[in-house]
Amino acid sequence: MYNVAEAATQATLLHEQGRDEVLDVSDLTVNIQSLPEDVQDQTLAVLQERMVRGSIVHTSARLGRCEESSGVKLSDEGIPFYRKLMDKYLSVVTWLPRTTMASLRADIVAGITVAVMVIPQGMSYANIAGTDYIYGLYSAAVPPFFYAFFGNSKQLAVGPTAMVSLLVEAGLSTAVECDFEPANEFCKDTYTSYAVLTSLVMGVFQILSCLLGFGFIISFMGHPVASGFTSGAAIIIGLSQVKYIVGYDIPRTSRVHETIEGLIDNIDGLSWITLLLGFVWIGYLIGNRKLATRFKKQLGWMLPLGPLISSGVGILLIFLVTPLRDDDLDVQYIGDIPSGIFPVSVSDWKFENIPKVIPTALSATLIGFMESIAISKHLAALNGYEIEAGQELFALGMSNIAGSFFSCFPVTGSFSRSAVSYQCGAVTQLSGIITALVMLLTLLFLTPLFYYLPKFALAAIVITSVIPLVAFQQAIRLWRIKKIDFGLWVISFLGVLFIGVLEGIFIAVILSLVVVIYESARPQMVILWRIPGTAMYRNMKQETSGAFVPNVLILRIGASMYFANAAYIKETLLQYEKDLREVNPVEYVVLEMTAIVTLDSTAIQVIQDIVAHFRSRGIGVAFAMVGRRVEATMARANMKQEIGAHWFLPTVDEAVQYCLCRQYKKNKDSAKEDLQAAIPRLPSITLKDEIGFSNDVHFAHSAVFVQMSGEPAEVMGKIMTCFNLCGMTMMRAEMETVLDTMKHTFLVKSAAHEGKLFPNEKDLLMKKISDVMFSKVNMQEEVQTEAKTDEEAEDNPKMESNDV
Repeated sequence: MYNVAEAATQATLLHEQGRDEVLDVSDLTVNIQSLPEDVQDQTLAVLQERMVRGSIVHTSARLGRCEESSGVKLSDEGIPFYRKLMDKYLSVVTWLPRTTMASLRADIVAGITVAVMVIPQGMSYANIAGTDYIYGLYSAAVPPFFYAFFGNSKQLAVGPTAMVSLLVEAGLSTAVECDFEPANEFCKDTYTSYAVLTSLVMGVFQILSCLLGFGFIISFMGHPVASGFTSGAAIIIGLSQVKYIVGYDIPRTSRVHETIEGLIDNIDGLSWITLLLGFVWIGYLIGNRKLATRFKKQLGWMLPLGPLISSGVGILLIFLVTPLRDDDLDVQYIGDIPSGIFPVSVSDWKFENIPKVIPTALSATLIGFMESIAISKHLAALNGYEIEAGQELFALGMSNIAGSFFSCFPVTGSFSRSAVSYQCGAVTQLSGIITALVMLLTLLFLTPLFYYLPKFALAAIVITSVIPLVAFQQAIRLWRIKKIDFGLWVISFLGVLFIGVLEGIFIAVILSLVVVIYESARPQMVILWRIPGTAMYRNMKQETSGAFVPNVLILRIGASMYFANAAYIKETLLQYEKDLREVNPVEYVVLEMTAIVTLDSTAIQVIQDIVAHFRSRGIGVAFAMVGRRVEATMARANMKQEIGAHWFLPTVDEAVQYCLCRQYKKNKDSAKEDLQAAIPRLPSITLKDEIGFSNDVHFAHSAVFVQMSGEPAEVMGKIMTCFNLCGMTMMRAEMETVLDTMKHTFLVKSAAHEGKLFPNEKDLLMKKISDVMFSKVNMQEEVQTEAKTDEEAEDNPKMESNDV
C-alpha cells in the first residue's frame, strides 16, 4: 500500500536516518564468490517458498495440511498445532515473557499519556461518528486491550479515528431507516446498534482478509487517489465541527457545498462569544503543536497534553463563568455522561441488518487498514522490527469484533496517538493494556468531570487534528512530477467534497483500478540502440550516445504479455516498422524478453501473429533473453518448432549478429545474377573502428569505448594523451580481444569538477578521439592552437564580441 500517510512517514524516516554516505570505490576491485553449497540450497528454498506464499490456492492447501508458511509439516517439528497458531496470531506469548522492569515503566508512561490524549479525542470522534460521546470512551477502552494480545506493533494506539468515524456516519446516516433526519438524533438507539453491528462486520472482513491473503487489495488504492480522498475527507470532518464553533446548528451532511449553504443560511444565529472562544482554542492547539514540535527536547511533553489541557481549561471556564451557561450567551457543553463499565451489546445485534452495513464496513476496512498499516510499518522501521500485514489485519479484526460485544463503533490505528506512544518510549504492547485500564478507571469514576466540557473545545481538537491531513503541498508535488497523477488527486478530492464520502471512496478505488488496468494494458515498449564500440544495447531515451543498427529494429517489452496488453504490443511493433520504412527500412526485429515472466494463451497467439505478419513482408523476428519460465510455456505451445529454434538467442548482441549474418548471406546469394549491382548492398560482417560514450554505464564516472582493428600503438598513445589534454582523469581501463579487433573501455571523470563529463566536455573529447582515429591529426598541436586562441580571446574581449 502506498498513500499520503505512508509517503509522509517514509519521508520522516529518511530525514531521521540522514543521508546515505557516498563512498568512492573506483580504485577497488573485488572477486565475486559464490555461497557455500549448503547455504546456497537453503537460500534457494527460502526464495522459492516466498514466490508461492502469496497464492490463495497455496495458502488454503497449506492450512488444510496444517503447515506453516515454511511448508514444513507441524508434526515433523514435534510442535502442537495450537502452539503454532498461538505463536503466529497471539503475540502476547512472545512479548510478555520479555517484559522487564525498565520496559514496564516505559509502557506505563506511554499508556497513561495516550489515555490522557484519547479521552477528549474519543469523545470528539464519537460525535463525528454520530453516536453519543460516551461511545467514544467505550471504543477507546476495549479495542486497545484486545489488540495488545494479537497485534505485533509495539507502539500502535488502536481506538477511534477521525477518518473511520466519518465513514461510519456517512454510511449509516442513509442506511438507518428513520422517519426523520438525521437518523443519529431522531433514531439514536437504532443508529447506535447499527454502528456496533458495523464494528462486528468490519472485524469479520478483516479476519477473512487475513486468512485469504487479501491484504494486497489495498495496493490498488494508488497514492494520488488516496491522498486526494484523505484531503477531501479531512475538510468534510473539519466542516462537520464548524457548527460548534459558530454556535448554531447546521444540517449534517457529507457534501461540502451543502454544509457551506447551511452555514450561510443560518448565519443569523451566530454566537460571537462561542466563535471567539473557538478561535482561541484552535489557536492554542496549533501553537501548542508548533512549539512542541520545534522545541522537541524542552517542550515535547506538551504535544500529548494539548487536547487534555484545552479540555480542562474549557471545563473550568464553563463551570466558573456562569453567564456563559445562561440563555443569552448559551455556550454549549456536553452535559451528563453515563458512569460505569461499558454495557454488553450482543443483544442489540440484528443480523438482518448486516446487508445494510456492509458498504460502510467495507469502506472502513479499506481506509482503516491503510491508516493502521502505514503508521505501524513506519514505527516498526524506526524501532528495528517488522510488521506482518496479515497479522495486523487479524489483530484489528479481533479488536473490532471484541469491541462490538461492548458497545464500540469501528476503530483502527491512530496516527497521532501512535506517534505519541513512540515518543513516550513504549517498548511492548503492554502500553495498550495500560491505556485500556486508564480508560476503564475514567469510565468508572471520572465521567462526571466532563459535564461542563464545552463542545467548541472538542471541535477545536478535531479541526486541528485533521488540518495536517489536507495535503495541498502533495498536490503541487504531483503536478510537478506527473500531470496524470495530479488529475487523479483532483478528481478524488472533488469527488469526496461534492459527491459524498462513500461515493468518494468508490471513485478513488475505481480510478486506481483504471490506472492499474491502463498501465498494465500499455506496457513500456523501449527502443534499444547500441553503444558504439561495445556489445551493450541501452534505452534510447536514457542513453544519448547510442547508434541504431541498419535495418534492425530492437525493442524491449517492459512487462509480461497477457490478453489485456498483447494487442497493444502488436500494434506498437507494427507502427514502429511502418514509421521507419522511409528512413531505415526494417528487415529484422529483435525482441528483448527479459521483463516477460509469463505468457497466456492470448499472448502466444499474438506472438505467432506478429511473426507471421512480419514474415509475410520479408521481415525476420528474433527473440533474445527469453526466461526459462516463458521458454517452457512456448515449448508447450510448440512455438520454437513453428518459429524456428535458431531465432531464439541468449543475448541481444547475439540476436543482432545473427540477423546481420542472415542479411549478409541473403544479399550475397542474391548477388550471383548481378554481382556488380548487389555489392553495394552487402553489409560488412567484420568489426570496424568505432568510438562510443555513455554516462549511464557507471554510477560515478563516464565510460568511453574504443574499438580498433590492428590497434596501432601510435594511435592508442595519442588517445591516451587526448584524455590528459582535454582535462580528463582516467580511473580505470579494460581491454578485450574480439577476432582481430581490440575493444577498450575507459572510465574517466572531469578533472575540473570531479564528476561525469558535461555535454560540452563529452563533445570535445569525442571530437578529439575521432580526429585521432580517423583524421590522424596531431592532437598536441591542435589543442595548443585552441588554447592559444582562447587566451587571445580573453585578452581582447572586444574582438571576441565582434566575432560573435
